Amino acid sequence: MQERRYDIDWLRVFATYLLFVFHVGKVFDGVPYYPIASPDMVPSLVYLTGFIHLWHMPLFFVLAGWSLHASIVRRGVRGALRERLDRILIPFVACTATVCLVIGYYERVLMPGDELTFLRYTFRFFTRLDYFTWSHLWFLIYLFTFTLLWMPLFRRFSAGEGRFGIRYSWQIYYPIPGLFLMQGILRIWWPGYQNLYNDWGNFMYYSAAMMGGYLLGCQPAIADAIDREWKRAACIGAAASIVTLCGFYRPEWPDWVRHVYYYSFGTVAGYTILVALLGFARRYLNFTNRLRGYLVESALPVYILHQAAIVITGWYIVHLSIDVSARIVLLLIASVVSTMLVYHFFVRRYVLLRRMFGMK
Repeated sequence: MQERRYDIDWLRVFATYLLFVFHVGKVFDGVPYYPIASPDMVPSLVYLTGFIHLWHMPLFFVLAGWSLHASIVRRGVRGALRERLDRILIPFVACTATVCLVIGYYERVLMPGDELTFLRYTFRFFTRLDYFTWSHLWFLIYLFTFTLLWMPLFRRFSAGEGRFGIRYSWQIYYPIPGLFLMQGILRIWWPGYQNLYNDWGNFMYYSAAMMGGYLLGCQPAIADAIDREWKRAACIGAAASIVTLCGFYRPEWPDWVRHVYYYSFGTVAGYTILVALLGFARRYLNFTNRLRGYLVESALPVYILHQAAIVITGWYIVHLSIDVSARIVLLLIASVVSTMLVYHFFVRRYVLLRRMFGMK
């Protein structure tokens, strides 16, 4: 039986709850592609959201890969697939039809000339692709697709479990050139719209992250190399992040220059920060307590609920006649509190809702 890695649990909790900071920042940072936006922006927030963006979603997929390996060890392939059906596909379908429906409605309410009643919007949501959205739950359908698509490869990884050796800790950086080529080439045509069928940039990059997480679970030599290298990786990641963010947000540069610049330094930054987080967590967070159990169980429901909490409360808060910094803090507090109230008093207490949100 595989040893429980509590540090992986803490990283999953960290990544989930960091979403509040990231998505509240997106409301105010002036960069598009979020369901709501403040009428007055704080452009400097783009450096915070940009930094988190470098490594945040890859971290989710790395952790998912590790968890899939642990599930296969514990339950076998068929048992792991049944678990993924219960924990991923059912919540995706149920919550897209409910939570994402509400998010999409609030997004449409803000569009001039498209004022619909909720009933009319609901009909269009289920009958027209231009009104449908799976919002942030794209992560779940990508994860389920990767699990099915790459299962033969994962089984081959498991067949060679424990046989992979790393002589020098710096060999942990070997994947960077391949990731750089993948990002630099694919992102030219597929910059990042998560529609699954025409999103090869995200598809391949996040597939690689999930495969890396799976290998981390079945090849202890990789974790040992990370233990030796994570501090150096943290320094490289910090330097590469500063260079990336200082140069990318320059509108006077041609798009292709910014593209090459971002995926040169950004890929290095994202990868090395992941190595640093994995090493730091294994060194300092491999412990358990009562809080860990509560937070780990809450991770998926909070992931599903947080976006609706930010969009619904934010739709009213961003138009308040108070200072923008006060609105940021208020939205952060309101979204966290409302999410946790719904989770604690409703989702975790009723069997039907637990099933709907992927809980045991």
